[in-house]
Amino acid sequence: MDYLVDWIFQDLLGPIPLLIWIIGSGTGFVVLALLRFKHAPDKAAALSLFAFAILLLIVASSTVMLALDDGDVSRGRFVVFANQAIVYVLAAVLACGTVAAVAFGWFRANRRIIGTIAGLIALGAILLVSRWQVLREDFVNHVLSGPADSRYASGPGVALKHRIVENDGMVLVPAGPFIMGSMSSYQLQQILLVPAGDEMPLHSHYLDAFYIDKYEVTNAQFRKFIDATGYVTDSEKLNKGRRETADGWRVGEGLTWTQPRFPGDSIDDRDDHPVAQVSWNDARLYCDWVGKRLPSEAEWEKAARGPFGATYPWGNNFDSTRLNYCDVNCVDLPQNRDESGDDGFRWTAPVGSFELGRGPYGAYDMAGNVWEWVSDVYDAYYYHYSPYLNPMGPKARGKVQRVVRGGSFASERGYGRAASRSFDPPDISFIGVGFRCARDPAL
Repeated sequence: MDYLVDWIFQDLLGPIPLLIWIIGSGTGFVVLALLRFKHAPDKAAALSLFAFAILLLIVASSTVMLALDDGDVSRGRFVVFANQAIVYVLAAVLACGTVAAVAFGWFRANRRIIGTIAGLIALGAILLVSRWQVLREDFVNHVLSGPADSRYASGPGVALKHRIVENDGMVLVPAGPFIMGSMSSYQLQQILLVPAGDEMPLHSHYLDAFYIDKYEVTNAQFRKFIDATGYVTDSEKLNKGRRETADGWRVGEGLTWTQPRFPGDSIDDRDDHPVAQVSWNDARLYCDWVGKRLPSEAEWEKAARGPFGATYPWGNNFDSTRLNYCDVNCVDLPQNRDESGDDGFRWTAPVGSFELGRGPYGAYDMAGNVWEWVSDVYDAYYYHYSPYLNPMGPKARGKVQRVVRGGSFASERGYGRAASRSFDPPDISFIGVGFRCARDPAL
């Protein structure tokens, strides 16, 4: 029921293609019914309007996609805005205009049918109203005004060296807009009537400045939290965790953060490795204890890829020497193994081992090593209705999943992309999942 409520109020009445398709379907039925017209000019005019609407949408969408696929994003801010505006507003306007055009020529003598057409137009108006606030913010803040981060003015696609600002083990991610998501999803989540994955559509957000940990939280750091608080992790309460095998994910008794790989394992000589087999609950409480918080999904992605939508923290081309993923050393996971790469590690690596894999703002291991919990509730639709300013994820209702980002030492290479998303239950731990914290700048 909670999911149904979210779908109705956030998706159906929000700015996603489903509502446009409802209007478009209604328009299509009307146009098909025009075949009953006795007057050929009326039929021709209506069919021409409908064909024009479809053609314009195809041309506009193709132009945007080709520009982005070719890396020609010198018009980046406007292109991303147009991708949203065209799909959501122009489609609704054209569909409603088509309905209005045929209403007089066909239903002029039938008040009941005219009322139906008026209802369709009203439905289009609902879309425009529900979308207007987001579009206004996009247009005013993202197209007309100068970006808060002056480096963005040089235009997406320009390779820039960002000045790394460090403070107490954290790096600063400056305020400004950035490009989030991708043109095609690596892991396809089945979304009702949306033939795409949960990384789409490519869109933009504006984030206030924040700090994020330079490194993933290590075993040594997590041990200080345990020793100081006496906290018992979820995996210790259950006396079991999860690990991936050649046969898929399996629950293993005795798998905890102190022995994450197998019963009897020890982390005594791995103080500088990222902590694993910790749940989202464990990660949140640790960040609270150190006076920080988990980063939002949008914050994590900007820290990983910078403002211009880079595919990986270091750029757009995959390089197996810049991350710890499932390569030739990954002997017991043949389903994920990439024999063309060799990063030198079978399991986790000490944090910061990949200098050339550092992100644009100075954060290490944003690709690979361990997946990282973020604060957001997972919703495959969220990119379709997330606000432009500082998105913090959907509201938590009922039993939820939490988002993990970045891939791990056990992941195939595709999950090392900055846009890749996955999710897990918040009370379950995994061998390849850890975290890092974030915080707001001091006032």
